[in-house]
Amino acid sequence: STPSNSSAASDVYKRQTTVNREGVFEFRGNIPHPEFVYIYLTDRNKFIRFFLENSQIRILKRYDSVLLQPYVEGSEIQDTFRNFRHALQVGFNTPMHQLSRLYQRATRENDSIMMKQILQRRDSLLKTQQDFEKTFIMTHANSVLAPFMISISYMNYTPAELDSLMSILDPSLDSSLYVKIAAKRIENRKMSLPGHPAPEISLPDTSGRTYSLREWTGKYLLLNFWASWNQRSITLSQQLLPVYEYYHKSGFDILGISLDTKSEDWRAAVRKNYLPWVQVIESSGPRGDVPSRYNITGFPQMVVIDPEGIIQARVKDIPELEEQLYSIFE
Repeated sequence: STPSNSSAASDVYKRQTTVNREGVFEFRGNIPHPEFVYIYLTDRNKFIRFFLENSQIRILKRYDSVLLQPYVEGSEIQDTFRNFRHALQVGFNTPMHQLSRLYQRATRENDSIMMKQILQRRDSLLKTQQDFEKTFIMTHANSVLAPFMISISYMNYTPAELDSLMSILDPSLDSSLYVKIAAKRIENRKMSLPGHPAPEISLPDTSGRTYSLREWTGKYLLLNFWASWNQRSITLSQQLLPVYEYYHKSGFDILGISLDTKSEDWRAAVRKNYLPWVQVIESSGPRGDVPSRYNITGFPQMVVIDPEGIIQARVKDIPELEEQLYSIFE
C-alpha cells in the first residue's frame, strides 16, 4: 500500500500492514492530518483509494472484482468527499462526456453551427462546475479537503482566484501536505501560463535519439502528455490523428511525451498505437522534471507552443484544441 503523495504516513504502511490467508489486513498508526491514500492489491491495476484519518476505518472490497467499488466506513472526510465526487460525476462529468461525443460527430459532419453551439454549452457547463467546486472549497476551508481540492483543480482558476482561495484556509492547515502541494503547484502554474517561454526539454525517442524544442522552431507544436497505463490519454492520442493530418501541412506538429516509468511498457504502447509524430519519454514519470515545469498533474493535458517557443495555450480536450488551431490557421 502507498499514499497518494510521499508523506509520513508511508512509514506506517510499510511497517505495519499485514495480510492473513483470508485476505484480511490491518494497519495502525497516527498521522498529523488526513491524507488521500491508495492501497494496492498485489498489482497496480487493483486498488482502493480513500481519505485516511485518525479513526477506526473499515474497508471491504472483493479482490476478484475491479468493477465493484470498495465499501469504506469510519471516515467523515471520506464520506464528504464521496458525496462531492458523486455530485460532480452526475452533474458535470457525464454531461461533458456527452458534449464531447456530440462535438466529434459535428466535426465529422462538418456542421460548424452545431460545433459552435456545443462549445458554448461546454463553456457554460465548465463555468458552473468551477462555481460548484469553488463553493465546496470555501465551505470546507477548515478541512484538508479544501487544499486537497485546490491542489487537483487549480488549473481551472486564475492565479488571483487561487491566491484568494488559499488565503481563506484555516491556519491550522498550514503544515498539512496538501497546503504545501497546492502552493507549489500554483507557483509552477504561474510560470507555465500562456505568454511565458516554454521550458526546454531533452528527452529520448524509442531509438535513443534525444529531442529538444529547438527542432520545432518556426512551427506550432502540441505537447501531448500521456502514459501507457492511462487509457484516457491513449484514446485522446488516437483522436489527435485527424487533427494532425488536417493541420500538419500548415505548419502544425505534435510531440508525444510519455510519463511511463517502465520503458518497456512505453515501447509496447508506441508499437501498438502507432502514430506519425515523434514519441519521447520522461522516464522519471509524472513527478519528473518536465511534467513539473509544465505543471502537468493529470491526464489529459496538452500544451500549444507557438513558432517562437512561447506557450500559446493549455488545452484538455479535442474541442479546445481545434478551437485554438482554427483561430491560428483558418
